[in-house]
Amino acid sequence: MRFDNAGLLRYGNWTPGAPNYDSLALWHINGTELDLRIPWAMTGISDPSSHQALIPLAMNHAISQTIPGITLTIAGPTHTTQNTGTIHWPTWNTVHYTERLKPDTNALHDAFTTVTAP
Repeated sequence: MRFDNAGLLRYGNWTPGAPNYDSLALWHINGTELDLRIPWAMTGISDPSSHQALIPLAMNHAISQTIPGITLTIAGPTHTTQNTGTIHWPTWNTVHYTERLKPDTNALHDAFTTVTAP
């Protein structure tokens, strides 16, 4: 089982074309608002649709447990902490998504269309 240091969150803007755009960014400040985009797996959630969290018990052994939400605490450089509350989300059975093509999609398409059969 691998654990990442969740304290090392990459900063950047999620808007393509912005000066500090970074599609891998996990957080940014928007005025006085802190925006987070943390993958479910990085929070220890094994099945977000049914609120299942992965609870490590021993080396290579874990269980899945239902949780009511995720408590978010922000720590400052002077080791002060601020509990911001608990994040709740609805259960779901159908994934809703919005497709956003990456900038090099057309170049990849063009490369594939120019390949000839062997």
